[in-house]
Amino acid sequence: EGVVIRPLFVQLAPDALVPQPPLPRPLTDRLLHTLLRRKEHRMTDSLTDRPNDTAPILRRVAARIIDGVILAVLFSVLSSIFGSGFGSGWLVLGAAATLAYFALFDTYHGTTPGKRVLWLRVEGADGANLPLQQAVAREAFTVVGAVPYIGPVLALAVWIWILVSIRQGPQGQGVHDRWAGGSRVLQSS
Repeated sequence: EGVVIRPLFVQLAPDALVPQPPLPRPLTDRLLHTLLRRKEHRMTDSLTDRPNDTAPILRRVAARIIDGVILAVLFSVLSSIFGSGFGSGWLVLGAAATLAYFALFDTYHGTTPGKRVLWLRVEGADGANLPLQQAVAREAFTVVGAVPYIGPVLALAVWIWILVSIRQGPQGQGVHDRWAGGSRVLQSS
């Protein structure tokens, strides 16, 4: 009763096929299409006279979620191999690995796997990849979640602070981008 199956074509005669109108796209398809659609922003940045290709905030969040899933799978594999009885050792190892993941990818590739999937890249104020020290400064907030007992609450507060600062910043830079000397997350061309 709730499932409707419609053929793409209706056969009126043995040799005549009439196309059917497409069904409306499900909400998830429309949402993904909206998130992944590449919008071209061609306004000029008043400080650098370069095109303003700042990445939309939802794509940045989606890239972080993809990277979080990658890290969760990695940590699941490691815990199945080594066991999960490390306690605070796992907490420190997880925080260090998360920081290293983001900082090293930003430094050596200019993008993480999650950002790459969504055509995003991180660059410094000079337009080059971030030096390691700036990448570590930019991603330092990722270790906040490892603070015992209150880490998740602190991490949520920091995420909200960063998202608000990205929305309010004239170049789409969050607090963490300014800590890193003016890094920016841009759409790849």
